[in-house]
Amino acid sequence: MLKYQTKITTIMDLIKLLTITVISITSFGLTTTEAQCLSGDCKNGKGTFKYYDGVYEGQWKNGEWEGKGTYTLDNSFTYVGTFTNGLLTGSGTMTYTDGSVLAGNFVDGKLNGNGKFTNKDRGFYFDGTFNSSSFVTGKGIIPFGEDKYTGELLDGKVNGNGIYNYANGKKLEGEFRNGSIYNGKGFLVMANMTFEGEFKDGRYSGYGILTIISGSDKKQFEGIFKDGNPWSGTGFLKFNDFDYYNGSISDGKYNGQGELKIISQNTKILKGFFKDGNLVNGWGHVVINDITIESEISGGKFNGKGTASDSKGNRFSGTFVDGMFSNGTYTGHNGYKYTGGFKDNKPNGQGTIYYKDGYKYIGNVSYGQRWGDGTLYNSSGTKVYEGHWGSDKPTGTYNQSSSYWSNDNSYDDFDEYDEYDEYDY
Repeated sequence: MLKYQTKITTIMDLIKLLTITVISITSFGLTTTEAQCLSGDCKNGKGTFKYYDGVYEGQWKNGEWEGKGTYTLDNSFTYVGTFTNGLLTGSGTMTYTDGSVLAGNFVDGKLNGNGKFTNKDRGFYFDGTFNSSSFVTGKGIIPFGEDKYTGELLDGKVNGNGIYNYANGKKLEGEFRNGSIYNGKGFLVMANMTFEGEFKDGRYSGYGILTIISGSDKKQFEGIFKDGNPWSGTGFLKFNDFDYYNGSISDGKYNGQGELKIISQNTKILKGFFKDGNLVNGWGHVVINDITIESEISGGKFNGKGTASDSKGNRFSGTFVDGMFSNGTYTGHNGYKYTGGFKDNKPNGQGTIYYKDGYKYIGNVSYGQRWGDGTLYNSSGTKVYEGHWGSDKPTGTYNQSSSYWSNDNSYDDFDEYDEYDEYDY
């Protein structure tokens, strides 16, 4: 089965929910030349005290806030509730200047236990348990920029049933686990891609549209997904920054017309008709170890016109049959050139060998060697030897001093291609 994506990127790996830290204030240490008791008993009883940046009105004990009271911090918040030992501890309500309201049980200036948070202007609401003024477990409406989540939270994360609404009108609805959609349907935004469709067990499942985004360019795959992988459909799939497939898929494999480009490992670019994941008919650019092949493909093998070259400078251009050189021209890095038939990727049959200083051999060749009847010509076109050859040497009368009777000017194999007479895609 085609492996594509098995893990869905979470909406929020860990929701960084609003943490409201309330300043713990006592009546000690804030007194300045401007601080004064405006009315009442600011030691033991009920009184109003003005600080340089706020006002407290309520009950006092031994010079500290104790019992019910109201404290307003200029340009920040107003707390109405219970105070203990000069701290905001007990049941209370804190209203911020931006319209946010915290209500519940405070401990040392922070909301702990059951409570509520609201901000009508932002559409923010949460009802549940808090830990140090952070959301823990409950239900709410939580904005994320222009987007909004409505639903359940557990352990400070999106957990349970909910709806994530995007500013563009799209939404993601269903069961969430640890900030990620687990079962449901809708629209999911990820890095450089989006998915709109169905989810099961935390993976794409069922009908969906996967969109790959690169700048202003968008490419899509539309079809059926199974266990997070494309199962059937048509479109564009990007595997990483380099590799992609664009075409038809069925039964979790490349099937039908398509183009596959893989360059992150051994390079291959395949275009044409695929069956069960293999290119059956079309064209391919494939790198096998040190050999680069560009050829027509039929029957799942290199068949038809094509080329092969290696890093040493050797090159074949001609016809492939069942993945092997059949007929064509080989040009070697050492000046050796051959035109004719091939067998097992070596010159074989009737052919012509050209040497770098102008000599030429026309005749029979066996596995890269002159063997059988053939004629050797010098650079002027004069016949040097005509007759029978064996082991790359004349078997008749010839000039013993000529270097052309040796193997020094022979065919240089494509060393590693012999192992790939049939390429498995």
